[in-house]
Amino acid sequence: MSTLRYAYLFSGAKTPLDLSNVIQNLDIRGLEFDDELFELEVFPDGHLEAVGQGIKISKPVKRDLIRRVSQNQQIQATCRNKELFVVCGFATAAANPHIFFGWPARLFSLLDHEAVEEYRSMIQRVASSVKASYVIFVEDPPDYFEDHFLDVDGIRYLDVFLPSGGRHSIIEVWTQEVDSIIVEGIKLEPFMTLENGFHAFSVTETD
Repeated sequence: MSTLRYAYLFSGAKTPLDLSNVIQNLDIRGLEFDDELFELEVFPDGHLEAVGQGIKISKPVKRDLIRRVSQNQQIQATCRNKELFVVCGFATAAANPHIFFGWPARLFSLLDHEAVEEYRSMIQRVASSVKASYVIFVEDPPDYFEDHFLDVDGIRYLDVFLPSGGRHSIIEVWTQEVDSIIVEGIKLEPFMTLENGFHAFSVTETD
């Protein structure tokens, strides 16, 4: 199975994610949504999972998706073009509300610099439009990755350790709230100031 890289978008303290314009911002380089989606079921423990078979999306597909996310439906859909596909999940009813985007790491590594920057700009634009304060990039995240980025009294704790004692792979972190995130097992190295108030951090492991 190929390695998948994800971007998880989380809100800041007491600021819910706003999905009113999220679909409209997923439109660069000819990305188009498949005509099928999966519902995300909310379980009693606050986790969400895709269940059942795919559901056909009414045409025009984009309009139907805009309607669904504006109604806070919990869904997973896929958009694609000739060079990449992106899985998009809207889990705002989870115990730790979030949005995620996932794509094949290998295909992404084959893109030229211009294309990479366009996709990164798209994620920035989406993060700003949904009022996210944190974007966490991770490869092959563990199940329920949102449990590794918890809000405790307005401070976000990023946990990179697995029950086995190993670590999952955080690649990069964007945040608008630099002083409200604590990490263990890695060090965040500032390397770029992005648009819309985000600061980008690369990641190095600590002993």
